[in-house]
Amino acid sequence: MEKLPLELIGGRKILIDKKVIENKFNLLRIYTEDERIDELEKETINYIITIFMFLHWGQLYAQNEEREFNIGFRVNEFHVVPTFADNKKEIDSLLLFLHRIQTDSAQYFINVIFRGAASPEGSFQLNKMLSLQRMNALEKIVRGKIDISETMVERDDSYIPWDHLKSRVEKVNMPYKDSVISILDNEPILVEYNNGKLIDQRIVKLREIENGKVWLQLFKNYFVDMRNASVKFIIYPTVSCQHCLFLLCAT
Repeated sequence: MEKLPLELIGGRKILIDKKVIENKFNLLRIYTEDERIDELEKETINYIITIFMFLHWGQLYAQNEEREFNIGFRVNEFHVVPTFADNKKEIDSLLLFLHRIQTDSAQYFINVIFRGAASPEGSFQLNKMLSLQRMNALEKIVRGKIDISETMVERDDSYIPWDHLKSRVEKVNMPYKDSVISILDNEPILVEYNNGKLIDQRIVKLREIENGKVWLQLFKNYFVDMRNASVKFIIYPTVSCQHCLFLLCAT
């Protein structure tokens, strides 16, 4: 039976049997074309049927699966190097996952989110370029293996993952911890630094703590994990909603 992707509120999609969709609207047409039913009753019936179906589909969404893969990058680089860090393991897992999705008709993509990030060293312009190019490099790998509708794709070249750095600092004991967290909580403000280049003011303030010693500690312990790109897949099983229609007819 032919299946069609049905887009729900928020852009989410699900596969529904085409005949079931036709039957649902035929049922609605029978109700709404009945001359004995006034306009208010027609609207009420339409509303009840629609809400019922959305609520039931919402329960089906609880069965979703999320998988995320992360690729690391060397300083100032955006080319994927399989031998760097844990990249080989992540890439192998990613390719295996994509192969499973391609060959498993019971799985259906609903959303694919690409992200790119950079560590705080360097200018705003450089880090923004790095995060974008890292995201693009990972997306190229994925698109080389599967076809993805552009309507399912989200992108976030978030520049510097400050929230990630803050969460790491909060979990450890380190000198000037409160000062570091306070700076990380500040709003991003770009200032001129080093021959007119733009840089996030938080970077300048972090460098000033204890004459750069705290910055060096952050650099050694946390910055390597911030140079990355990631992709998250949100998938759902292919479902038939014939039982939805059955329940609808029974009400």
